[in-house]
Amino acid sequence: MKKIMILSAEKTFPLIFKNFFESNFKVRVDIILDTRDLTEKIKKAVPDLIMTCDIDSAAEIKTLTGKILNSLSKEIPMFSINGSDFYAEYRCVEAPDSLDLGLIKEKVEEIVDLDESAESSFYEILIENFYLLTEPCCDIYIKISKPTGAEYVKRINAGDHIDKDAIKKYQDMNLTHFYVEHEDYERIMEQILSTSLRSLIDANQTGNNALEVTADSFEITQNFLDELGVKPMTVRVARAAMKSMMKSVSSNKSLSILLKDILNNESTYSFKRSYLIMLFFNEIIPYLGWGSGAQMAQTLEKITFVSFFHDCCLRDEHLLRINCKEDLDAADLSDVDYALIEHHANKAATLVQSVPNTPPGVDVIIRQHHGSANGVGFAQKFTNSISPIAVVFIVVESYVTEILNALYDGQKPRNAEVFAFLEEQFQLPSYRKVIGLLKNMSMAKKS
Repeated sequence: MKKIMILSAEKTFPLIFKNFFESNFKVRVDIILDTRDLTEKIKKAVPDLIMTCDIDSAAEIKTLTGKILNSLSKEIPMFSINGSDFYAEYRCVEAPDSLDLGLIKEKVEEIVDLDESAESSFYEILIENFYLLTEPCCDIYIKISKPTGAEYVKRINAGDHIDKDAIKKYQDMNLTHFYVEHEDYERIMEQILSTSLRSLIDANQTGNNALEVTADSFEITQNFLDELGVKPMTVRVARAAMKSMMKSVSSNKSLSILLKDILNNESTYSFKRSYLIMLFFNEIIPYLGWGSGAQMAQTLEKITFVSFFHDCCLRDEHLLRINCKEDLDAADLSDVDYALIEHHANKAATLVQSVPNTPPGVDVIIRQHHGSANGVGFAQKFTNSISPIAVVFIVVESYVTEILNALYDGQKPRNAEVFAFLEEQFQLPSYRKVIGLLKNMSMAKKS
């Protein structure tokens, strides 16, 4: 089995490559964050290729590795993901934002002979992505698990007429993904993205089925995220972080079930809100002045947990959409549901504390995510007497909630109105700073 060593100053970025290569090829990928004793690590497990993520302090890792290889007289191929003068013949992409896993794979294969894994001839695609297709451009398969391994069975031919009802019948059979052959993946994804965007535009112009089309399309297209200023790289990092989180909580049965319920139902309000919160937080965190590299990776790990667990005790959508004291008082709730809303932050924090691998401080942020320091009720007035991460989370969640409210009302979110609402709601400079970063994020798509 071939070995690839990835050296980086932070964890989330190289996880993308590790997941991609180990899922598709018979290869072992080791991520090295700590350069101490790097010489011994290279001696102990001589890799077939060394990759560096040349971002921020990772440039120092690249230089250090070059010196180590020279001192060991090791002829180990090496390249830097973000381009570099070092081993320039293996230069890949110019910047992380232009990351192309296909290009990276081609470059790796110039150096290392990669054997495809048994299941590498197919790509999985979330089944909801096919809601808006009428004639898929390629054959569609389902996966059947057998004792001898996975078997892929064609169920939809290229050009067959399909509709949302037909796709839902597969979901009723507890299928969550369709599969396409590798050579068809980019083509079908382009069709899905263009079709869903066109349907959204047509619906907004005619006013027909705007709510349904919007709900189907915004969760599956990068186009929608582009409109909000979220880069494709952010989505890739977020997806890797979600997988890491699932692995961390797998030892806790009750929380693992809760998390799977959210992650396996991407069409739900719960998933959409949690996912968007995490994406927006990922976009603005570099500008908060909270450090970089490993420190930033730790913060993003916390935010991933908080995003998906802060409301884990609320399973009904009508409860999830209560986000302030006014909403609570206006809702016609039973005494049991009222008490659940009042104490859900505290209960969720206590649940998360029971997971050994939960990042430190996650329970504090969850307890404070409605501005109340003790996790009970909603703050009447927002203050700075809570965690700085909780402050950012409160503003980001409010922003996401306004976007979702517009979408669920069949309207296109209007940033000017959303930000006017946020500025009225949050008066303190620490909260206003976050609003400013969200504004910059949404404006970046126009530049």
